[in-house]
Amino acid sequence: MPNQIIGYRLSPQQKRVWSLQQDGSSYVARCAILLDGTLNVSFLEKALETVIKRHQILRTTLQCPSEINIPIQVITDSSRVLWREVDLTGLDAQAQEAAVEKLFEEEHLNLEQGPLRHALLLVLSTRRHFLLLSLPTVCADAWTLKNLVPEISLAYTACAEGRELTDEPLQYVQFSEWQNELVADEDAEEGKEYWRQQLIPELLSSSLPFESKTQRQRVFESHALSLAFPAETVAAIDSLALRHGTTAEAFLLACWQTLLWRLTGQREIVVGTAFESRPYEELHDALGLFARWLPINAAFDKHISFREVLKRARESMLNASNWQDYFSWDLLAQNDAIGFFPFGFEYAKVAEKYQSASLAFSIYKQDVTVERFKVKLCCTEGKGVLHVELQYDAKLYEAAAMQRLAGEYQRLSESALGHPEVEISKLAWLGEIEERELRCEWNQISAAMPASCLNQLFEAQVERCAEAVAVVFEE
Repeated sequence: MPNQIIGYRLSPQQKRVWSLQQDGSSYVARCAILLDGTLNVSFLEKALETVIKRHQILRTTLQCPSEINIPIQVITDSSRVLWREVDLTGLDAQAQEAAVEKLFEEEHLNLEQGPLRHALLLVLSTRRHFLLLSLPTVCADAWTLKNLVPEISLAYTACAEGRELTDEPLQYVQFSEWQNELVADEDAEEGKEYWRQQLIPELLSSSLPFESKTQRQRVFESHALSLAFPAETVAAIDSLALRHGTTAEAFLLACWQTLLWRLTGQREIVVGTAFESRPYEELHDALGLFARWLPINAAFDKHISFREVLKRARESMLNASNWQDYFSWDLLAQNDAIGFFPFGFEYAKVAEKYQSASLAFSIYKQDVTVERFKVKLCCTEGKGVLHVELQYDAKLYEAAAMQRLAGEYQRLSESALGHPEVEISKLAWLGEIEERELRCEWNQISAAMPASCLNQLFEAQVERCAEAVAVVFEE
């Protein structure tokens, strides 16, 4: 048959990202890989082509035949990479850093050619380079970027030694087909029912009090700012988690939930939380979009202790992990509008450094957008360092408001660390300026009086409620 397309069904994760992209927003996974040591550029180019040959998802495009509404995965044969090299050796260290940031933000995709068809190599010195790679999130998540580093390192070593990589990696289409079969199975109903109870439509319309009410745009525009957590705070978090039989991830989530409760005044809060969705060893080294964002609900009362919030956060995360394969936005009955979690949370461990002969490979910077949100807390921990980033939709929030929110989160976290047994309503979270502003508002008891005289007000009330009793005396 002429023009026949051979393809595979999208995974549930890919369908979700594809639906989000229909408003014109960009969902991209990109990273800057630091190459520290003596680099052979031809070996690196060949190594990247080897990785693309080994993993079909890096040669996959989405195509939508005219007779269907949802695209399919189509695997191409070509593994050729278009290289571009930028020499930054003439700049000082500060200018180099600024140039790397600028080029990182400017990297764009040409999805018609394939997910990984070009690479940008930045030369900072003879022993220091950056490899910039960008992929659409329908083909990659944060864990995939982390897996790319050892894959490229192994392929580089093989090229340097003149040998081939002979092992057969798991291909993403195997996973996507398994996922589709799993959710269609009759035994999946129990898992689907669990998520129906967690997806509360009213909570998806939550907002922070300083959200712009004039911006009702469809296109999503993500910005970010960083928080600095000192090393002693990181050690204190790990110590508290150990004492309470929980994790640093659960602690950071519980603090985020508590702050959102204080700001919104809602008794229930839902936070879309990132899960890697690689529960089996066979999936750990695979490339592709596996990650899911699952709803973690929390019910609040001002009298419960932070320790109780922490306990519930950990339990909710374990339950979500157990049922993660069955989550789907299709379970939420709604209009044509695409729903999303207003508040997000993501936690990850720092990627390791990999050595290949005289060259070390490590992730210097990465940025992955898999799900839409209004504001999201991203935490990356490793080797005693905690990097916290607040990502937000710049069409809804101003940078100054997000800066204040970042300070409030840090203060609440430190208060919870020192006093996990106290009621959450007693945890410190406001700065001096916010407390002063709040006291002024509470003490503002004056109110503007109407311009009318008392007799005029009395006559107007009679006209409105002619049949009502006006005065009762000695009843």
